[in-house]
Amino acid sequence: MLFSLEALRAKQGDSLLLHYGDPGDPRLIVIDGGPSGVYKDALKPRLEQLCEAAGGKLSIELLMVSHIDSDHIKGVLEFSQKLLDEPQRQGDYKVKTLWHNKFEDVVGGEGAVAEAEVIPPGARGAVASVPEGQRLRDNARGLKWTENKGFKEFVMAPDDAGVPVDLGPLKLTVVGPRQAELDELREKWEKEAKPSQRGATPAAIEPDDSIPNLSSIVCVAELDGKRMLLTGDALGTKVIEGLETAGFLKSGNGKMKLDLLKVPHHGSCRNVTAEFFERLPARHLVISADGKHGNPDIETLEMISEGRPDDAFTLHLTEAKFKDGVGPKIEDFFAKEKKAGRKYDVVFRPDDQLSLQVDLLDPQP
Repeated sequence: MLFSLEALRAKQGDSLLLHYGDPGDPRLIVIDGGPSGVYKDALKPRLEQLCEAAGGKLSIELLMVSHIDSDHIKGVLEFSQKLLDEPQRQGDYKVKTLWHNKFEDVVGGEGAVAEAEVIPPGARGAVASVPEGQRLRDNARGLKWTENKGFKEFVMAPDDAGVPVDLGPLKLTVVGPRQAELDELREKWEKEAKPSQRGATPAAIEPDDSIPNLSSIVCVAELDGKRMLLTGDALGTKVIEGLETAGFLKSGNGKMKLDLLKVPHHGSCRNVTAEFFERLPARHLVISADGKHGNPDIETLEMISEGRPDDAFTLHLTEAKFKDGVGPKIEDFFAKEKKAGRKYDVVFRPDDQLSLQVDLLDPQP
């Protein structure tokens, strides 16, 4: 049985492929497409490889945009646009459903962004991507993709449970965003985007409490006793709350063993704590980042080290050469860890490879 996560070279963003099922007839989930340039550089050639291996017709069980930020949605938009521009290729790729929570709908419906008096600092990136989200919605309808199959409107979980989705033989459980988080998001938007109605100047939204991050889709994927946790750019505290309400994690100090954890928000220290990694011990941790915006933060690597004193894990990074001076800091950190006697493994994506891959069962053929 196949159960693998493939993290493409996605620059500062995310572009993930989840392979599962019978190795002779593998199934595929595509999660995010990275920022501009990633589709042409990595996602397109990899999908073409998989399409050729599948005999010229590739079925995508689920195409998921975890949230609207451009470093997640852009490659998916380019993929859909390419199919629209080349109708003869549409039969090569069958997308069974697109999961995408359109930002305007999440914060209050059509016109919510246009009517804003002030764009909250924590939402500027998402607002800049609003046209991309609308284009993706239009493209999906032009391609006759079903949208948010299995959900009434948004891909979300209620406050007291997760939402299981049968993708046989894979079980996918949506644990976030929860209804309370979306309600909080709308309230925050109303307060910050229309200050004149409240008689106050909007306070800046801190990066670790940003509107787009609150809307990240968070899922647990399970197959043959193995578990992956896919987090988008969600806040660690929200991930923990979602896992607790879904019954995966006992409240308080409970722990949930994982085979793979996709570290939230490209390894930003504003999204996680040492306790997060202590409560979610994973055999494999994957960070998708290239140094832009300082990610992955050294503080996050320190939190992983503190939360996982057992050394029984492997840390996978999608880049080996980092931008903006991050590379030397990372090298120095791991040199200090080795000197301190730490023995966990660190794997970098080779420069000449489209991706790094973590196989939890049989390797991808």
